[in-house]
Amino acid sequence: MAAIAKFKKPLLIAGSLVGGYFIYKAIKNRQPSQGTALLNDESAAKAKGQSLSYTQATYVNLANVIFNAWFQNFNIFNPVNEAQILSVMSKMKNDLDIIQLTRAFGKRRAPVPFGSFFVSDLSLGEWLREGLYENEIQAVNNVLRSKGITAQF
Repeated sequence: MAAIAKFKKPLLIAGSLVGGYFIYKAIKNRQPSQGTALLNDESAAKAKGQSLSYTQATYVNLANVIFNAWFQNFNIFNPVNEAQILSVMSKMKNDLDIIQLTRAFGKRRAPVPFGSFFVSDLSLGEWLREGLYENEIQAVNNVLRSKGITAQF
């Protein structure tokens, strides 16, 4: 009986953490999907007369370049190579390009050096905010703003 009392507190803490995680996941999944927001933004961009600048395969390749800016970078102190991301963003010409790049990126592993398997997959905007420092996000937004793109991260 003393052995059970010894593990009572750690079991309660572990149970609370697991329960909290499942509650968090349930609440997170109830939020409106990114797909709906992208559709609304896409129709607004098309109403302005914008069209895609590249083929679908190009957007997939550009999304892979962004992901590989982290995945193929081995610097644990600055895990994302922002130069590659800025290069991709400089190729975007309008809001529709950003929307298609976001679709092509989908949801991918978080740019967390040693814990990406424990974090849920992230969309492009979430991924950039997780992987880049604030000044790097501003640089990305400045590149987009200089091209007249209203989408910001």
